[in-house]
Amino acid sequence: MAYLINRKAPSRIECLHSLIKFLYKNYKNKSFRLDDCMFSRDEDNIHNYCSLIEKTVLGYKCPYKESPLSDAGCYITNGKLEDTTKKKEVSNTINALHGMGFLIRKDHDIYISELGEQFANLSLFTDKAACLIQKAILSYGPVIGVVDEIEKTVNNDTFNANEIEVGYPVSNESVFENGCYVTISSGSTRDANTRSRSCYLSWLITAGVIEPIGVIPDNNSNIPYYKYRSYINAETLSARKYKLLISPSELYKKFEKTEHPLDYINLTKRTMALRENGQENIREMTLKYESRIQNRRFAIMYLLNRAYEKNTTLNFKQLKEFMLKHPRYFLISEENFDGVLKEELHIANVGGIPYDIKILNNEIELVPKVGLNIRELSIGAPLAIVELLNSF
Repeated sequence: MAYLINRKAPSRIECLHSLIKFLYKNYKNKSFRLDDCMFSRDEDNIHNYCSLIEKTVLGYKCPYKESPLSDAGCYITNGKLEDTTKKKEVSNTINALHGMGFLIRKDHDIYISELGEQFANLSLFTDKAACLIQKAILSYGPVIGVVDEIEKTVNNDTFNANEIEVGYPVSNESVFENGCYVTISSGSTRDANTRSRSCYLSWLITAGVIEPIGVIPDNNSNIPYYKYRSYINAETLSARKYKLLISPSELYKKFEKTEHPLDYINLTKRTMALRENGQENIREMTLKYESRIQNRRFAIMYLLNRAYEKNTTLNFKQLKEFMLKHPRYFLISEENFDGVLKEELHIANVGGIPYDIKILNNEIELVPKVGLNIRELSIGAPLAIVELLNSF
C-alpha cells in the first residue's frame, strides 16, 4: 500500500540511503517495526551509516538537529527516547521508502524489498544508483501526478512551483445534521500540500526530471542529485521556478503502469487527526461518510485503469450516472454532484493515473495516460465495490 507523503524529511536521497544501509545491515532477512528504525545511542544507529553526519566536540550530530546531545538523533526518524512527532516522522519516512519500492509494509511489519537490497549495496554517486533511483521515484503514484501537474502548467519548459497541487481533492460537500450544515473534511490543507510538494519536487530533481532555475549547481555531474547536492540537502527549497528536462510523454514511455499508486484506504486523509477544538462535528461527519468518499475515488482510478487496459476512454456522464444509481456507495448529497465529481477527479493525479480530457459528441471523455498496479490500488477495497465496478 502506498501513502501520501506529507512531510519534507524524506526529500533528501542521501538520508534515505543512509537509513536503508542501516536497516539492511540489521534486518536483511527479517521483519522490523517503526521503533527499530529510530535512533538509539545504545545500539547500532543511522549515524554509523550517514554521509552527512557532522563531528563536533560534543559528539556526532545530524545536520538537521540543533544539538549533538539530543536523543532525537536523526531528522528523518527521531529517537526512541525523544520524539515530539509521536512517530509521525519515522512513519512518513518509511512510507516514502515503501512508495519508492525499497521497503514492503505488511500491517505493522516492514521488510526490505529486492530493490531496497540493491539500493543498500550500491555506492550512491554512481550511474547505476542514479538509474535505480529514477526508476524508484517514478514508480510512486503521487510523483506521477506531479509530473502531470507540471505538464499542465509548463510554459517554454519552465513552471512555477506554487502552481503545482499535489494533495487530496477538496470537494466542499456539506451535510445537514443536528440543525446545522457541516462541511466534510476530505481534502488536503494548504500546509500539507506545501510540504508534500516540496518533497516531490526534490525527488524530481533527484530523478533528473526537473532542475531549479537561478541555482548555481555544485558541479557538472550527470548524476542530478550530486550536481544539485547542496540545493537538495538544504533545509528549504529556495527556488520558485523550475525547468522541465524530460517531457512527460517520454517519461510515460519508461513504464507501462504506476507500480505504487495510492491504495483504497489511503484515498482519504487521516480523519482521526481532526482533533482541534471545534472540529468534533466535522470529524464525526467525515468518518460517517468516509467510505463513500473512498469508494468513489477508488471507482475513478479503477475505471480509468480499465479504460487504459482496453485502450478506450471513460465517459464522465456515464460515470456520474452510475454513481447516482448507487447513492449508498458513492453519494453524500445529490446537490451539485456534477461539480463535486469533477473536483474528485483530481484523485487520479494524486493516486498515479493522470488523464487528458477530450470532448467527443459534446461528451466529456477521460483519456488515461498510463495504467497502474491494480493489485496495489485495490488493497483494502471491499469486494462488493470491486464487483459493482466490474459491472460498470
